Amino acid sequence: MTVTQTKKDISSFEQLAAFAGARAHQSLRRNDPWAWAYWFETRSWALRVNLVGPFISSRAEWLSFIQSNLQEAGKKLASRDWSHAARAYSRAKWCVIMARNLGFKMNPRETGVTPSMFNREML
Repeated sequence: MTVTQTKKDISSFEQLAAFAGARAHQSLRRNDPWAWAYWFETRSWALRVNLVGPFISSRAEWLSFIQSNLQEAGKKLASRDWSHAARAYSRAKWCVIMARNLGFKMNPRETGVTPSMFNREML
């Protein structure tokens, strides 16, 4: 498993796990515990998804996976669990990034991945 340098190179959960692991290590060297926690959680999630399910191969599967993460974020926002809502939203964003890198067209109107979901709850 090679470590990619940019988000544009990530097209699988295995690559995301390697990327996040490298970023977590960099965060430790910079003494940034918040960044380390984010990247460590992202890496853990990518490894779990990679082990549990097969690789997502169609646009419909990506959209379904994105929507399930956004629904989780919405539930967490409704219960005022901001950190878990942010994690679920981040997972949806990573799914959009990977789908785009695989050549699937994704736009915010279709996916629903837009920071405005947080604006509604913060009012």
